[in-house]
Amino acid sequence: MSDTTKTLEINGLDEIIRDISGAVGQADKYLRPAMTDSLNMLWDAVAKYPPESEANRPGRTTADGRPMGYYERGRGWWDPVMGTIRGKTGKARGIIRADESLLESGVTGYKLRNGGESELLGRSWTQNVFRQDDALIGEMGTTVSYADYVQGDRQRKFHAKRGWITLGMAFDIVKERIFRRFDAAVAQFVKEFGGRK
Repeated sequence: MSDTTKTLEINGLDEIIRDISGAVGQADKYLRPAMTDSLNMLWDAVAKYPPESEANRPGRTTADGRPMGYYERGRGWWDPVMGTIRGKTGKARGIIRADESLLESGVTGYKLRNGGESELLGRSWTQNVFRQDDALIGEMGTTVSYADYVQGDRQRKFHAKRGWITLGMAFDIVKERIFRRFDAAVAQFVKEFGGRK
């Protein structure tokens, strides 16, 4: 019976393992900037507002002719005010008067809902880069209450029709640039680390 066991002896294995461990520790120097750049690319795509539409102007009505409110970017939602506004009203109380064409539909003005606080979706996106175990994580998100319906997984069809893109769509737009950025970071790391003796 012949011996089929083979022994492989590697001289300097401890040194190789130490060098590889050192390389992993140095990788963040190259990967963190790549992750930050990638999140910035994603932010540029998702935080861009589409052009304003009829939803951002007064005068809209439902299919059966009832007056509708509108959303003023950076300010909030305006509800239609029906009937007559009397006494000392006006901008001091958050009411604006309608123009003559709206008076025909019974709208005498618009009142800013909830004191006029916009959550500023475009400016709200945040990003964070952190290490978790052996992974470098890039995270992007927003705490805006309606974000999921405008730019998230539950986006409403009318937002899509008006040109709002979801975070997933934004990633699809920039992913090739992100991959190239990480390829360049890895190449730079390999070049620098591979040249060490």
